[in-house]
Amino acid sequence: MTDAQRETKDLRNRVLYISTAIANANYDSKHLVNKLEELIELVRNHSFKYRIKYTHDSQATRNAHNQHVATFTSYAKQSKSKVISTLQDVRRELCAVKPNDRSALFMIRKILTSDFFQSGLQNRMKKETVTTRKATYTTGEILI
Repeated sequence: MTDAQRETKDLRNRVLYISTAIANANYDSKHLVNKLEELIELVRNHSFKYRIKYTHDSQATRNAHNQHVATFTSYAKQSKSKVISTLQDVRRELCAVKPNDRSALFMIRKILTSDFFQSGLQNRMKKETVTTRKATYTTGEILI
């Protein structure tokens, strides 16, 4: 297991802790808000790893590859920002005068089921690969 996978698993465990505390409805809101703020900082500093296929047999495909990687880097940054904004929304819900636990749980479950919004992006990367005739494929990685 690589460091990035361990860090992602740690993030997942932290989100599960927050989800369990909200679901059981026995939490100190200040403590949970502090945990959320720590989690948001960890997500900001965490680098998610994505695998991408590309070709590299001519200058034209190298240029297409660079555009290809730039596009997916942008998508990855968007999904990371989406995780951060969703966690901030959960924090806002818990800081409200009347906290809405159902809404906070819904947002947290959305993060967990989509694996920090990575699953959709990884599927998109599998579908949209640069292809040419007689191309040799190489798998590269993007760290965001």
